[in-house]
Amino acid sequence: PQKIQILSVNMGGKELKVEDGRLTLPSSFPAISINFALSMLDPFDRYVYRYDISGKTTYTVETYDDFLVLHDLKSGRYDISVCVLGPDGSWSPEERLLQITVLRPWYSQIWFIVLLSSALLSLVVWLVLRLVRKKMKKMEQQMREMNSVFMNKLDKFIEENISNPNFDIAMITSNMTMSRASLYNKVKE
Repeated sequence: PQKIQILSVNMGGKELKVEDGRLTLPSSFPAISINFALSMLDPFDRYVYRYDISGKTTYTVETYDDFLVLHDLKSGRYDISVCVLGPDGSWSPEERLLQITVLRPWYSQIWFIVLLSSALLSLVVWLVLRLVRKKMKKMEQQMREMNSVFMNKLDKFIEENISNPNFDIAMITSNMTMSRASLYNKVKE
């Protein structure tokens, strides 16, 4: 039986460290090259290798090369297996070479989505509060104007009728078209 082992994994000319047959890659990476060796190999024979890549995208590659180049993997987990075509025409049992995890891009990770949602929610709340405050100020201004008009009208009526001997609260309420309690509350306000 021949044993398949990983010699090296390179990404952009830099060798990557493989731990326990696992490798983690960033969301966008240049092509990686997986080089491996077959023990008890006759250096004069050519062997056909079959690589099975399974994950989000699954495909098989048959080649004479003892290396595999991977690129454009979407985020997710992939298992890379290899088997060799023997001299009798049968494939050796598949051996798992490597498990690759390609990370999700930063903008699709949970922390970013939560941060963006919080920022948008804060913006909406701020805008709503700003509109409510603006509306409240406008209403307060209108109330002040209405109160000012009311008080000016009341002052004018009192000044014009203060010398009238029949001048009393009933005359004021009649002129202002209000009840005595409403007039009292309005003046107190």
